[in-house]
Amino acid sequence: MSSSPAARPASAVAHRPLSTVEDQLVTGGGDPLTERLWRAHIDRQLAAFGALDPVVPRPRVAAHDPYALRGLVFIGLVAGLFAAGADAPRRLAAIFAPDTGRTGIATDIAFDAWITPPAYTGGAPIIMAQARGTIPLDPTRAIAVPAGSKLTLRIDGATGPRVERQKLDTGEASELAPDPDAPAGAFSGEIELGASERLRIFADGRKIGDWEITALPDVAPSIAFDGEIEETARLTTKIPFTGGDDYGLVAAEAWIRIAPDAKEGDDPTAEDGDEEIVLNLPLTGKDPKNLKSAVFEDLTAHPWAGLEVTVQLNAVDGAGQTATSEQRRFTLPQRHFANPLARAIVEQRRDLSRGPGAIPRVVAALEAFTLAPERFDMKGAVYLGLRSAYWRLMQSRVRADVTGVQALLWDIALSLEDGGVTAAAENVRRLQKELQKAIAEGASDAEIARLTEQLRQAMRELMQAMAENAPPNSVPLVDGETIDAQDLEAMLDRIEEMAKLGAKDAAQELLDQLQSMMEGMSGPMAQPSEEEQRLAEQLAELNRIVKEQEKLRDKTFREDQKTEQERADSRAAGEDRKMADAQDQLEQNLDGVGRKIEEKGGETPKEYGQAGEAMDKAEKALRDGDTAEALAQQEAALEKLKAAQDQARKALAAEQKKNGGTRVGRSMGRRNPNTDPAGRPEANGPIDNGSVKVPTERETQRAREILDELRKRSGEQNRPQIERDYLERLLRRF
Repeated sequence: MSSSPAARPASAVAHRPLSTVEDQLVTGGGDPLTERLWRAHIDRQLAAFGALDPVVPRPRVAAHDPYALRGLVFIGLVAGLFAAGADAPRRLAAIFAPDTGRTGIATDIAFDAWITPPAYTGGAPIIMAQARGTIPLDPTRAIAVPAGSKLTLRIDGATGPRVERQKLDTGEASELAPDPDAPAGAFSGEIELGASERLRIFADGRKIGDWEITALPDVAPSIAFDGEIEETARLTTKIPFTGGDDYGLVAAEAWIRIAPDAKEGDDPTAEDGDEEIVLNLPLTGKDPKNLKSAVFEDLTAHPWAGLEVTVQLNAVDGAGQTATSEQRRFTLPQRHFANPLARAIVEQRRDLSRGPGAIPRVVAALEAFTLAPERFDMKGAVYLGLRSAYWRLMQSRVRADVTGVQALLWDIALSLEDGGVTAAAENVRRLQKELQKAIAEGASDAEIARLTEQLRQAMRELMQAMAENAPPNSVPLVDGETIDAQDLEAMLDRIEEMAKLGAKDAAQELLDQLQSMMEGMSGPMAQPSEEEQRLAEQLAELNRIVKEQEKLRDKTFREDQKTEQERADSRAAGEDRKMADAQDQLEQNLDGVGRKIEEKGGETPKEYGQAGEAMDKAEKALRDGDTAEALAQQEAALEKLKAAQDQARKALAAEQKKNGGTRVGRSMGRRNPNTDPAGRPEANGPIDNGSVKVPTERETQRAREILDELRKRSGEQNRPQIERDYLERLLRRF
């Protein structure tokens, strides 16, 4: 009987032969007749395969999906391919690619893998796999890391772990040899990624990692001049530069050498450093990978000053790669000497830098200088110095001998020109740099004390030299503030104390202020004008009032913090009345300063009146026992007084500039005791330059007391060990 087309199989072959060949004999095995019958049945089904014809599939999906939702599958596939971008073909092929092992991590395998970039990159480690499968692994994951990175693998609890490596550029394959000391079932290895490669990690018949790692080569650094080399108004050499690196520069230098045509023969006895000047270029900036800065260096004291030189820049990155710029020619700035003999001596000193060929000429010039010392009004020390230079040069055999003569000639020229002020200032600068370095590197208290004492002695010598060469009655001023040796030594004491307390930033800030003050003192000395003296006196009196007002405010604050009983005892003892009388006296002193200004034809600043009103209100509040209100009014008075201070400083600085700049000379007496070593009022709050807080005297004393107490407790053996360990950590300097 024939069946209808709808009921008949599409292949027109009955009994499903494709499925029949997979059937198995359930019973009757071992019976020859049964097995022959079963084999005949299978052969008949296999013969039916020849009647099978391919047919068009008829899934009849439309009958079950009338709304055509199946189209969403194709839309999703297209969207996925679009999102994968260039990686789409590889991902699509991975679906149909056979895999020799299953991918994934068994829960009983501990697998850790991470990549550590080179230290100079500053990059954080990249975690590839961690613990027991807690981070899913993507077998197609591609990673780009800096060349020289290290991949560390740790596998534990696995059978037959192995790592296959394949170079992406050459296709060379190899296996990573595990640590021979690793226990059974464990794998430990490290790979330095010098080139791109593919890694496959297997364990327990599973592929637990498959990554393509691209090693990115380090880009060579760059450095170049960013404009012309210039001579500044203060005879400083300015070298602008620009440079960069993909991970930032670690060093940059400017190499300065005498121009070839300025030499008179090479000196084979020259040592390292004799043939070039090396300046370290600053590498600080908002973006360390792209620098744009300049180095300023005073080279007027160098023997090459006045000679034509070549300048070349060099940069080094973290990978050790270097870059150099073009060479540029430049004439080093030289100091201009007014004394004719000093000028002639410096010229001979400069000629010695040209090479051995200049020595006979310089020897003849030195001998000529000393033939008639009375003609040059030459002092005995200068004459003896020149004769010493003559004989040392006559007996010179190596470059070091010539260098010593050049140093001697420079000292002689400076003594003729300014009485040794410049040499003393250079010594101060050198010791300041040494002290800065010691504080930054956390040197011992003994080392800091030694350098501080040396700097203190050098500043005394500088102040003495400046005083001996200053005009009579000249006033020591730096940016409008009086200054003398006691001021500088007081600041040095503070720097040493900050360093011992471990406040490195505060010590460096004070040292920077000291350096600025010393640099400001190197200006020309001249007689102060009458207006300068008037403004300086006004500022000194105002500084004293501010200091006294701050002391009174602090006392008022302490009174305000007392308990009710303690306040009652203070009132009974008359403390409120004493503070009110002191406030009234300060107000009268401020009125006196205003009257002096008006007597000399000036106009009293409005801040004086506003401060006086606040002082008056503070006095009344103190007499009423209202310390909180008095404290608020005292703060308001201080605000106005400090505003007046700023105006007075600016007026004094402007007057100085108009009359020729900052003047420094012998002190006309001790500085005002109510100003800090920089001539500023000793504010109760910290000195703030916007970045570092310099503790006040009160804060320093409190820190010292806390530090002493910590040291005392850490030495008490009866305290628990855990407590003493904690105290040691507190005392440790970071």
